[in-house]
Amino acid sequence: MKLIVEMLSYPFLVRAFVGGILVSLCAALLGVSLVLKRYSMIGDGLSHVSFGALSVALAAGWAPLTVSIPVVVLAAFFLLRLTENSKVRSDGAIAMISAVSLATGIVATSLTTGLTTDVSSYMFGSILAMTPADVRLSAGLSAVVLGLFLFCYNKIFAVTFDENFARATGVNVSLYNILTAVLTAVTIVLGMRMMGAMLISSLIIFPALTSMRLFKSFKGVVLSSGLVAVVCFCGGMIGSYRFSTPAGASVVLANMGAFGLFWLTARIREVWYGRKNNVEKIKKRRTLGQTQFIAVGFFVLIMTGTLLLMLPFSSRDRQSMDFLGALFTATSASCVTGLVVADTWTQWSLFGQIVIITMIQIGGLGFITIGVYVSILLRRRIGLKMRGLMQESTSALNIGGIVRLAKKIIVGTAIFEGGGALLLSIRFIPQYGFFRGVFYSVFHAISAFCNAGFDLMGHEQPYNSLSAYYDDWLVNLVIMSLIIIGGIGFVVWDDLSKKKLNVRKYLLQTKIVLLTTGVLVFGGAGIFYLLEKDLLMADMSVSGKILSSLFSSVTARTAGFNSIDTGALSDGSKFLTMILMFIGGSPGSTAGGIKTTTIVVLFLFVNSSIRRTYGVNVFGRRLDEEAVKQASSVLTINLFLALFVSLVIMGVQHLPLSDTLFETFSAIGTAGMTTGVTRDLVPLSKFLIILLMYCGRIGSMSFALSFTQQKRITRVQNPLESISVG
Repeated sequence: MKLIVEMLSYPFLVRAFVGGILVSLCAALLGVSLVLKRYSMIGDGLSHVSFGALSVALAAGWAPLTVSIPVVVLAAFFLLRLTENSKVRSDGAIAMISAVSLATGIVATSLTTGLTTDVSSYMFGSILAMTPADVRLSAGLSAVVLGLFLFCYNKIFAVTFDENFARATGVNVSLYNILTAVLTAVTIVLGMRMMGAMLISSLIIFPALTSMRLFKSFKGVVLSSGLVAVVCFCGGMIGSYRFSTPAGASVVLANMGAFGLFWLTARIREVWYGRKNNVEKIKKRRTLGQTQFIAVGFFVLIMTGTLLLMLPFSSRDRQSMDFLGALFTATSASCVTGLVVADTWTQWSLFGQIVIITMIQIGGLGFITIGVYVSILLRRRIGLKMRGLMQESTSALNIGGIVRLAKKIIVGTAIFEGGGALLLSIRFIPQYGFFRGVFYSVFHAISAFCNAGFDLMGHEQPYNSLSAYYDDWLVNLVIMSLIIIGGIGFVVWDDLSKKKLNVRKYLLQTKIVLLTTGVLVFGGAGIFYLLEKDLLMADMSVSGKILSSLFSSVTARTAGFNSIDTGALSDGSKFLTMILMFIGGSPGSTAGGIKTTTIVVLFLFVNSSIRRTYGVNVFGRRLDEEAVKQASSVLTINLFLALFVSLVIMGVQHLPLSDTLFETFSAIGTAGMTTGVTRDLVPLSKFLIILLMYCGRIGSMSFALSFTQQKRITRVQNPLESISVG
């Protein structure tokens, strides 16, 4: 890490990294199509054309890029037309043009300036040659290439594999071939500055060939090629700096190493899984269930955020955060918890804060929901598997209408978060200025709606949260409204939007959620008021006491903000807060906890048992027995995890019982409230809290089921025998 920090302290290396990564990504994506169409060597031919054009331009005193880009584009177009309409084979045409271009460059150089530094850098590459203008061109090129693959993926797929089929479906094949050739030409010209004419074609060939060792689908090869290209370029640059070797050659060797690694992995996989007669078995083993897919997805999101937060420029002091601290923060953000080991404003730079709020947004809405919405925008077909994942992610009751629900979730989120940010800006812009005030408004609106509890108020006092606004009705009401709206669940949103105020037609879940939310919010606020009016809130006005009590009741249900000092609460208020944190929000929402419906089902079941009535009945409906079993399992697993982790932490650190229980209940409920012990936790305790936050977000029962996805059917049951219970 120190080596990377040292490298990034040099501006020319930063330009080389940024420009090289962008060019490598473009070359890899374009290379997939070229390799599959057997145009692999077109990159080599165009690099020689580019060298010839650059040599002539330098000899004549012209601007190199101004001359070379048009010449290489024309050469690409000529090669394409020649291979399509001529009797000359493509490999012969490329070899002919390569030789002529290289000879032209050598003659032009020898007759004028000779082999100068500029000519040498274009031939063999130089990290010093990358200018800010080149970086800007690389950024523009990458935007065009990514846009092409993102919005025209299906057409590129058709043109790559079967041009006749593509023409039959109305695709302008010639246009896409020309566009690919032109973009390849520009990529080669820009990449030559770094890699040199001799090695630039490797950026096009290696990533695609490497990815094909493991991946068989076009999409898999495209995604893998982009990732391999970026990783190999960064690895080659680091190796070049560490061992003082040429940058271009180092990148090529890194690509060669990746190719060898992928080839070896493919061979091991082939031996492990068997030969072709076991293909179906392989597919079955590799398929993830819905619960497992969501669990793995959140894990990937967390690890990506961890790596981004470990970058030096993510921290305000430009010092890399340690892995465990970055992992803790990334988990807390992705699982919309709010527990932190370092104050968000004090520790993280603007980049780090943007990474955090992005993870909060993805973690709050769910990456499945966002993925479905992107597919809708790109007009891609939403398959049954994706619909099932969406149903699992949002806790929807039926798979029908799940795509419409995804649209409502995204649009509704934008409306609520945008409205909340607009209202908060009324207070924050006058205090912090326009740009900072807008950013604060957006950050806190997203954090509140997603029930995350992250704040940027540490500029006044670290870990202060919203204490400075304890009596501000505007800030409190906006934050509370966003917390409640985000916590009632997307299914309830959908039901309310369809049936408006027609309460009788509401779904049973909607009735339970709305009633329970009202009881918990106002009942909790009343108890807070009675417990703290003569203690922590003794010096407040009556309106301040009411507002603080109401805010404490709302935020305890997995939001994580606080307007009064949580560590100074009385034991009764701490206990009440733990109960509210443990219950949490509602199913399919941005909130955590065991959920309001779980506690209601268990309460109704106990009531039914006491009254000795048949079934669990509510609002004229009888609940399924499976719901009672699931509610019991959720309560038992969450309670066991929280108590077990509390016992371990107290054994390791000897922390007070109340503070430890408060911390673990906050983590398993993804509430994010703390009495102040989070930053004092030792590594083992931090890891256990991370695990609780992860289980709390994906659901502790879902986490357990991810290890036993297959349902076991018992054909023969054991004999029945009674025991005494209670």
